[in-house]
Amino acid sequence: MTGWHLGLYVAIAIPATVLLIAVFSPPRIPKNKSVKGIRERIEAERRRRSGSA
Repeated sequence: MTGWHLGLYVAIAIPATVLLIAVFSPPRIPKNKSVKGIRERIEAERRRRSGSA
């Protein structure tokens, strides 16, 4: 009987763990929306403006 219970626990625990990780893990920030990406865009825009003036 213990093998049956262990199998049931594993069958419930693995999907529940995956579900919890999917729900509570933070989303990845796209590269162009990160602080570094925004800073690079601003610097590129400044270089373009100063070069054309």
